[in-house]
Amino acid sequence: MSDNPSQANWIDEYTENQLLEEVTNYEEYPTPSLDQSIYNISSELDNLSVTITPTIGQATAPPVISQATAPPAISLSTVIPTDTPATTIETNKAPLSSTPKTESIKRRLEKSNSVPEAPIKKFKSIANMFPLAAAVAASESFVVDIIPNVDGVLTFTESQGKIIGNSITRALFSDESMASLHFESSGLDRGRYRLICTDTTTRDWVVAIVPKLEGLWQGANIRSVVSGPPPKLIRGTVIVQLPAPDPNDFFNIIATQNPTLDTSNWKIYSRSKAQNGKQQWIIGVEDCCISALNDLAFRPYCGMTRVRIVLNNNANNP
Repeated sequence: MSDNPSQANWIDEYTENQLLEEVTNYEEYPTPSLDQSIYNISSELDNLSVTITPTIGQATAPPVISQATAPPAISLSTVIPTDTPATTIETNKAPLSSTPKTESIKRRLEKSNSVPEAPIKKFKSIANMFPLAAAVAASESFVVDIIPNVDGVLTFTESQGKIIGNSITRALFSDESMASLHFESSGLDRGRYRLICTDTTTRDWVVAIVPKLEGLWQGANIRSVVSGPPPKLIRGTVIVQLPAPDPNDFFNIIATQNPTLDTSNWKIYSRSKAQNGKQQWIIGVEDCCISALNDLAFRPYCGMTRVRIVLNNNANNP
């Protein structure tokens, strides 16, 4: 500090004036805002193109910065010394040894990268099915009819049909091979006793047991008739004039007066109450007769009139 008071005052005055001038200049050129700074930097970067060209065995030249209008392109590579092969990179790490843990990791990675296959649907073999299901899957069903073996007698009465059924049941329950015998249905059907056997074993058993049946009526003489698969029946309705004939007679009359119709397998399911001298029957018509019925306009001859048969699921009905 100077000992001269006048000189000190002059320095203070000069310093104060200089500070005021600097403050004035600072206000005239204010610091740009943060947004403005970012905008300026972004604009400058858009006009720059940086290219770094690698050179193997030589020092890499500094990047050349030039003004360009094209989009910036940045290319990077590593300088590899001349004494090191370009395709070989030496490391100090030893290769991983094969351990249960590494093998487990490898398997999980392979499994995660593999495409999952569609699951294979496994079907149960016939040997593992229940006996009835196995028999149905292995073979067709067979019809065995038990009929009178007497000239001029074609049908059984209802009481005779019950006796035949009871006798076959007793023979079945007393047979040691009962576990291998299976039936779809059985009963009196249009005067004959019909059994639907699910396999050849059951069919052959019925044929063998019929001549040995016990407990039948006095003078009983019966025999068995084997045919193919059970017929496929289509339900339908027919209006019958009263007094209504016996169903067997009704179907036999239709077969006699309409030679193209085989009604041997037709059956009746139910009858309605009589009304106005008529009765409606629910019957089963074998599917092989549809074409012949269509030729007759579904109105076959029956006695001294024609009857109209309407099938439930046949589009050819008039």
